[in-house]
Amino acid sequence: MFAASHKLIARSVYEILKDQLGITLDCRSLLSGSIAPDINPRMIFLPHTTNATMNIVKTNIDWLKDREIPVTKKDNAAFSYKLGIVIHFLSDYFCKAHNEKRYDNFLHHYIYERKLKIYLEKRMKKCKSLNEFLKPFDWQSGGDIYEFIGNKLQDYNSTERRMSEDIKYSMGVCAAVTLNIASCCISNTVSEILESVA
Repeated sequence: MFAASHKLIARSVYEILKDQLGITLDCRSLLSGSIAPDINPRMIFLPHTTNATMNIVKTNIDWLKDREIPVTKKDNAAFSYKLGIVIHFLSDYFCKAHNEKRYDNFLHHYIYERKLKIYLEKRMKKCKSLNEFLKPFDWQSGGDIYEFIGNKLQDYNSTERRMSEDIKYSMGVCAAVTLNIASCCISNTVSEILESVA
């Protein structure tokens, strides 16, 4: 996906998290993280596929899920940046240009992602509520996050790939995974508070 598409998805997740759980991330760091895999020398040359990058995603998700809700500016920036990286890779996993051999050709890849960016921008303008992206992907926070991602990848791969599916899955999975991570952080924060008063 284009950087603008990754930023749009990250900003939408930011709004959903703020709206649903009252958690305000560091938006600038979240947006920076959401484009980091396309500019960071350690990640830019990796294919943005599950085989090549799922370990990066898992490492970041595990780190995020072990945290409490970030309180300091520094912690919020680090948390938001790592979450942005997760959002980037997850959205690429649900993008036709990262899943079909013919898009290994740079020109074909570029053209598809450019069209996808335009489609996403139009879709966002028509959107009444960001929560509409989340509805088909709602799942209990107690469920295994990696099983959820795997199931959604299977679902996506069994559908006819088109831009509407790319957007539906990218937005929905990124939002659901973020809400799951945030729920874990809330639980960690509550546990820490309870331990400190016991």
